[in-house]
Amino acid sequence: MIELIRRIADYIFADRKKVKERLGDIMGGKVLELESDKLIKIGEEKGIKKGIEKAQLQSIHNLMASMKWTVKQAMDALGIPEEERNKYTEGLKQR
Repeated sequence: MIELIRRIADYIFADRKKVKERLGDIMGGKVLELESDKLIKIGEEKGIKKGIEKAQLQSIHNLMASMKWTVKQAMDALGIPEEERNKYTEGLKQR
């Protein structure tokens, strides 16, 4: 039932944050997190993660080019955890 109310509220009050919060208060003191808000948050988190990975990859490449370091030396200098190194090694191969 609550899920149905959330979906209806998402549709009707998508652009009215105050109404959404007030409706959430009435429904038991909780502020509703609308589906659109969840999707935006997920998208932002994915974008941030992808941006960080891209910057790390560029930093590895720059250290290798400017300092004549190996991939391992560059990753050591950047403090990249062992469990993430394969991802960056593969990313360098695709450049």
